[in-house]
Amino acid sequence: MRPTCSLLTISVFLLSACYGFSQVSTNGACGLSVTYPSLEEAIVALNAAVITAPVMIDVNADQTAPSGGYVITVEGSALYPIVLNGNYYTITAAPDHIPGYFNDAIFKFVGADWITLKKFTLQENPAVTNASDATNTVTEWGVALLAASLTNGSQHNTIQENIISLQVSATDRNTFGIYSSVAHGFNAISSGGNPTTFSGTNSFNKIYTNHIYDVNAGISFIGSNNGGNFDIGNELGGNIAGQGNTITHFGKVTPSAVYLSNTVTNYGIQAVNQASESISNNTMVSDDVIALSTGIRGILKSNTTETTGTTISNIQENTITLQYSASTGDMIGILSAGSATASGVTLNINHNTIIKCKLTGGGVANHFKGISNSLPVANLNLTNNLVRGLTSNQTGGVFSAYENTGAVINSIQIDDNFIGNEEGSAVIFSAAITGNCQVINNTNGGTSGTLSISGNEFYGITHLIPSAYGITFIENTSTSVPTRNLDENHFTNISLNTSASVSFIRNAANLTANGSLTVIGNEIIGSFSKTGLAGDVKIFDPSAGHTTGAGATTTISDNHFSNITLYGTSLFSGITYNMGSVCTISGNVFSNLELGGTNVTANSCINVSISSVMSVSENVVNDIATPFAFSAITCSSAGISASIDHNLLDSLHAGTGITGIGYIGAHTNATLHDNVI
Repeated sequence: MRPTCSLLTISVFLLSACYGFSQVSTNGACGLSVTYPSLEEAIVALNAAVITAPVMIDVNADQTAPSGGYVITVEGSALYPIVLNGNYYTITAAPDHIPGYFNDAIFKFVGADWITLKKFTLQENPAVTNASDATNTVTEWGVALLAASLTNGSQHNTIQENIISLQVSATDRNTFGIYSSVAHGFNAISSGGNPTTFSGTNSFNKIYTNHIYDVNAGISFIGSNNGGNFDIGNELGGNIAGQGNTITHFGKVTPSAVYLSNTVTNYGIQAVNQASESISNNTMVSDDVIALSTGIRGILKSNTTETTGTTISNIQENTITLQYSASTGDMIGILSAGSATASGVTLNINHNTIIKCKLTGGGVANHFKGISNSLPVANLNLTNNLVRGLTSNQTGGVFSAYENTGAVINSIQIDDNFIGNEEGSAVIFSAAITGNCQVINNTNGGTSGTLSISGNEFYGITHLIPSAYGITFIENTSTSVPTRNLDENHFTNISLNTSASVSFIRNAANLTANGSLTVIGNEIIGSFSKTGLAGDVKIFDPSAGHTTGAGATTTISDNHFSNITLYGTSLFSGITYNMGSVCTISGNVFSNLELGGTNVTANSCINVSISSVMSVSENVVNDIATPFAFSAITCSSAGISASIDHNLLDSLHAGTGITGIGYIGAHTNATLHDNVI
């Protein structure tokens, strides 16, 4: 019995030793061997297997991928998932891809379902060459998800906790960390795709906690150009903190290959023709993009065709840092773009941080936009985001922290965002720029919709040298939106070194019949100063030539704009109203103003020039000093009624004349009473 026991022990030991040092091991399910000499052989066997149980495959040694990449076609299920665990061993791309092809990968999922690919280290092969596109042997995709046919896409896959690095240079222009597309076929990059059924889409895939670097583009998901069959439910970064991807050293040059529906700008994450997707908790830090005129994006969402159905898209909790040194083109932290109708889509862009970006091209046509939307969605919620620490030497162009130009059908909310914070300014300009600064800007909206630009916190725009850069903190130019609420915004300790004009809140648009405009509860916290010796400052600016329709109302109330210092010929205009119809201006406070000006036009706090029904009451104007003329409250025009009452004017000091309350009008009923001067 003893010899038998010894032989048995030796046999078990030898079997364990062989198993323990095998290149690839499995759980032996579905007819697979428990070991394979290479990952390539294991995947060939996996593709041929009938999946009737969960499958586990572990890689236990470094591997080199075959030419073109490992191709995975097997279909698991929710009950019988498949897991490929790399255990952080390195998979090096093949050195011998077919020259001139642009669809080489390390891993390709082709109509594959319910597969988890995790803990692999994927890298380019140093032997590849790219003297020209026609002879390149570069690996384009770290991991690619493709459709096997128009009815068989890759679905319910998880790409998680992998380290992916390829290469990017002036010649290596077409590299993607993780790439998914059903817009083109398996063997062609510009044709052969666009499924007409849901089964042909790449849907419900999860891209979690990968570290991607040294690529031209980080993550790209491109759905069908058939609007009824967008990809659905892909998660590019998980919704829980810690599930996001880290993408660094991405972007340098314009891609040379045309991948159907791919964008030629550089980006960290792209989502084209996606529905009910989420892009969450990712961190992106780009390389210096130097050879583009088309710009760079941190996150890009776009639609090429009209969507169907009611869906919610979320872009949230991402952190983005970009660098761009071309002299033309846009740097945009998050861009959702397209003109195709998305009438059932709610787009949430919330809790993102665009921080420490660098715009160094010094161009007159450089533009920076923190978050910008042009998609005509049903509802846009752009809330609780932060833009801080941009450094720019642009000599023209536009700076905008938050922008909507899309014809949003129902509701636009640009609320509770930060433009800088206690830690620093939103932007530091180092050149004497002559462009335009529209910090929060809306230009569009639906004819039955609402617009809210409320609760935003402004902490500063820094000019290192004197500038001629006009600044508007909040602007709406959309004439179509009937309900507009520009409320509860705060401007904290802002000092501007500009000789151009500054507007705090500007509504340069007609107000529709029965429309409503409110400007309530806005406030300077601490102080505001403008050290430039020219350029007017306006608190509420309706611009010129705009009107209101019948039944429209405007309420400008409970705003506090105090501790303001201006120099030189800068003229101060507090609240100006010239749009007609019904206007209520009440409970506003202007205090401790040290103003400049000229002998031509008086500084003023409240000026109502066109209103058929006006009420100007319970406003406070005190502690004003200017060497020029000053008018506290001036009302004119003609109409039904004008009431100027219970206002308090105190300690007004002007060098060339003061008007406390002036009424020069022809209303049917006009009353001035209970004012204290």
